[in-house]
Amino acid sequence: MKDTAPEDRIHQAFLLYETGAYEESFALCSGSKEIALEILAAENLLALGRLAEAEAAFRDLISTIPGSSKAHFGLAEVLRRRGDERALAEYAEAVRLDETNIPALRHYSRFLIERGDHRGAIPVQKALARGSQNPADTLQLLRSLVAIGEAEEAIALYEESLRVRTSNPGFIEALIASKRYAEAATAAEETWREKGEAIYLHLWLEALARTDPDAAYELYKIHIREHPDTELLFSAALLAKQLQHYYEAMEMLHLLREQQNEPIYHLLLCDLLRVQGDMDSAEEEYSQLLSCQLGSLEHPETLGVIIRKYIDFLELRKEQDEVIEQISALLEPHPSWACLVSLGEMFERYGDLPRARDAFYRGYRSHFLRGGIPYAAFCARNNEMREAPKVILYILSHLRKTGDLEMVAEAIVHGEEKLYQIMKITHALIQRLIEMIPDLSANGREILAVASLYAASDALHKRDYQACKEHCLIGLDMMPCYPSSIRIEDFIPLLSQAKDHALSEQPVIQQVKVEEVSEEVPIAERLMLTEKEEKALAFIREHSEANEMELRSLLGTRRVAGIINEIIRKAGEEGISVIGKRGISENGEIYAWVFR
Repeated sequence: MKDTAPEDRIHQAFLLYETGAYEESFALCSGSKEIALEILAAENLLALGRLAEAEAAFRDLISTIPGSSKAHFGLAEVLRRRGDERALAEYAEAVRLDETNIPALRHYSRFLIERGDHRGAIPVQKALARGSQNPADTLQLLRSLVAIGEAEEAIALYEESLRVRTSNPGFIEALIASKRYAEAATAAEETWREKGEAIYLHLWLEALARTDPDAAYELYKIHIREHPDTELLFSAALLAKQLQHYYEAMEMLHLLREQQNEPIYHLLLCDLLRVQGDMDSAEEEYSQLLSCQLGSLEHPETLGVIIRKYIDFLELRKEQDEVIEQISALLEPHPSWACLVSLGEMFERYGDLPRARDAFYRGYRSHFLRGGIPYAAFCARNNEMREAPKVILYILSHLRKTGDLEMVAEAIVHGEEKLYQIMKITHALIQRLIEMIPDLSANGREILAVASLYAASDALHKRDYQACKEHCLIGLDMMPCYPSSIRIEDFIPLLSQAKDHALSEQPVIQQVKVEEVSEEVPIAERLMLTEKEEKALAFIREHSEANEMELRSLLGTRRVAGIINEIIRKAGEEGISVIGKRGISENGEIYAWVFR
């Protein structure tokens, strides 16, 4: 191997990687100082599933060549496989550094779609479709446009870019979403008869049911005998209920329950029994469904829906006191947040506020987040304006996951209680959202923009024109594409008034100066190193460089590579670099102190 020319070695290593011979490719890469081979070595580690080593390798590359899109993309892939939401920021950095990096664009958009963030994915998908010229990428963009309600744009994109209308479900979904049902039914039927794929059958009958439900129902009855999948059967049952064919709808539901025991099938059956006047059977079905759900408590949100529908049902048959007694007896033995919140909602509904408050409070104590939001909302509805902010501020200060923060933010900004009117809450929310900007979805960024608009309006009212400008600029900066509840124009009157009334101008946007990182907290403490990791780091720092054999002797272990990789990983999580790899000597890998 020593006689192999560098370009031949790179070529051989890439060929091995492309054929899936990752171990052999990695062996060729090892010990090379060629950047291309260092990147390929890290990619081989990723392909082999050696995630800890791959993460350390990619972080080491980023410290050496921070402008490498491939290195950031590789780190994103490692983090994604670990279920670490920080992958989002690494994908974003990879495509920012190189917007022509097609694999990074494709994986980034896929990652966003898996998170349900279609609005966030659309700019990435547009860049991907332009760069790849791959119809499959254009179709993914089309489906994202449909998902956010931009059906007409999706149709225009399809007609302009693809032109083969009857070959893709996305186009038909866009026609349905834009209420062009006849066109959708015709296109879906033609493609179903041509290809025989079930998705087109579903779309055909769905579109036809909007214009001619009786004809669609007759076709459903024919096709569920030939294609008895659960989705088609459930659609047929819903249409049968709509057309008041209750007995046939119930037969279909019994077939569905034999295949899948989903709560939605039970709820629909309860409703069918109720409309037919068989109240005893409906109550028995509700009772069985609730017993099953309370026994597992696997789906608390679904349980809450079932309880609310059961209360509505009981009100048709019984007096208020009987309903309270029956629901209390059912839920009190289960002190989960879902049951306690449902109890609180029932007591509040019937005007028993002391018992409602007690139930909501116990729900909060059971789960500070899931029970805390309903408790704070109850307090706000009942003018407990000291307790509501206290609870929300506690929740905000203890959140760690981006999805949880966005859920709380949604309740604050869009909830009926208008908790955003309490500026202490709004300012705390803005601060937490800003802290998590790299991981926010498009919806999270829009909520930050809306909260900033409210804060700007409050600042203007208080004649704090500098703060008004700052909040406006944050809101404008964070607003995603296709916003649903705010527009750029909403900020202009506030900015205009702030400029008209300001007696002096202090710039909000200033040039960022790069400052040296201070080492106020000892690095070992900052990174929470183990004893051996701290010992290895101190040795490398003292000598500037150390090889693997020296560290083996120092630490009394052969696991030097794993220890160093863990240090690199922990440093990367803190956004710093402390150790860099400097190739391989006769005494093993060389590690250098790189912290500045």
